[in-house]
Amino acid sequence: MELGDVLYGISISYIVSCIFYFVVVYLPEQSRRKSAMAIIENRIVHILGDTGIIIAYYLHKNGISESDDTELLKEKIEAIVDFDHDKVMNFSYQYIEKETGNTVPNHTGEYTEEKWVADNKNKVQQSIESIFQIPIILNVDHSLIITLEEIHNSRFWRTGTARMEMKKNYPQFDISMYTFVTLELGKELFKLYTLHEELSKYIVPRDYTFEQR
Repeated sequence: MELGDVLYGISISYIVSCIFYFVVVYLPEQSRRKSAMAIIENRIVHILGDTGIIIAYYLHKNGISESDDTELLKEKIEAIVDFDHDKVMNFSYQYIEKETGNTVPNHTGEYTEEKWVADNKNKVQQSIESIFQIPIILNVDHSLIITLEEIHNSRFWRTGTARMEMKKNYPQFDISMYTFVTLELGKELFKLYTLHEELSKYIVPRDYTFEQR
């Protein structure tokens, strides 16, 4: 009986501790996370949009379908080295508005690929920096913070804007004398793709298409 009483007492204590943790720690923490996500949700939508359109464009440009299995998709994306610095894009695309399901037409504008990547880089990094300035960010999942930090520091941005940065930092040099290779473009794009997929676990991203209408 004494052993039974001890086990019974331990069981009751354990149950009480679990209830205490659930009520005092878990529920308030979940509430704080929910509030934090509500505050930063719109910024994450923009980050997903700005990275998503970059990824969608290069997959479309290189004839790659996301329906491929992961290993084949990785192989195809990592094989991309074609980066047209001075090519004027002038390209139409569409995205599906999540709230209404309507197709929204859009356009790259008179951008070169280099300028387009640079502008998307700036928008993504500014959005992430603005999130990190909000104190409530401490209440979101740690893995979300890591994903945002890795997107902010993605080497893809540096790969795509290396020539532009050289022109800005060393205006005395004639860049036409230099060859800018993008052998790492596909590898860094695939890393950005996986980060975009990771971020998509928190908020469903827009669906982009490049069918010319």
